Amino acid sequence: MIQSGDVFGKLTAIRFVEMKPHAKWEFNCGHCQSNFITFLNSVKRGHTKSCGCLVRSQNGLSQTKEFKIWDMMKRRCNDPKNKSFNDYGGRGIKVCDSWLESFEIFLKDMGEAPTKEHSLDRINVNGDYCPENCKWSTRTEQNRNRRDSIYLTLNGKTEHIAQWAFELGIDYFTLMGRYKKGWSHEDILTKPLREIKYTKNSVVEYNGETKTIEEWAKLKGVNTRIILRRLSENGWSVEKAIETKIDKSNPAYLPQTEIKPITYNGETKTWQQWADACNIPRRIFRRRLLEQKWNPAVAIETPYKKRG
Repeated sequence: MIQSGDVFGKLTAIRFVEMKPHAKWEFNCGHCQSNFITFLNSVKRGHTKSCGCLVRSQNGLSQTKEFKIWDMMKRRCNDPKNKSFNDYGGRGIKVCDSWLESFEIFLKDMGEAPTKEHSLDRINVNGDYCPENCKWSTRTEQNRNRRDSIYLTLNGKTEHIAQWAFELGIDYFTLMGRYKKGWSHEDILTKPLREIKYTKNSVVEYNGETKTIEEWAKLKGVNTRIILRRLSENGWSVEKAIETKIDKSNPAYLPQTEIKPITYNGETKTWQQWADACNIPRRIFRRRLLEQKWNPAVAIETPYKKRG
């Protein structure tokens, strides 16, 4: 009877995992000190001698995109210490037995990634990693398959909000703003855009006084651009746009150094580096993260369009 602490070559048994259809245990690999889950019989018979690091060092597969994806897939599903475990293994997401045991089988089933822009995507985001539930997808395709993706339905047609924006020729941020205000799907997609175009020299009347927006901003101590955004983008009334004070506790006023580095598709960068890499103005990218509370992946993936 195997017990925790038993040693098989360079592998040390840690804990029993499950019996489906054969016993699986978590082991510590003495070659690289990482933990992994595999079949007990495979270890006892000597077929499994490491977590895979020996294979990587022997044939250089660790340098390929596909191997790195396979390795990360296993870690986030099986290693409780992995930072992504709660979103995968912690939710019950598993790797099928054949893929768990062999990179070669994984590569045979999936083939090489079509381009460097493609990554591994599960068709059913709540399903396991297996041949029938996985495909290679671009960042855009994969982002639209996220659990927190937003889909809108109009006249029996359901599409991702970004696709609706493209088809209707309406700015993505406009549709997102309407969605966050709780508008119905029909209103989000069919309401005409506000016809009034405000500038700092636009004259508005409030409380019986007539001033330009720039003059109102100086009088109320609110930045002119903030009032313009409230009127043009958020659809606020003149009274609300002028009178609402800036909440300094809002995350948008956090020092830039307090925004943590963002990890996306295996890469970790500062928010400034992501903004530059995606050709998104830093002020826009920061607003997406803090003021609009976008998911980092959505903030990275959504292209920036200049208002013309």
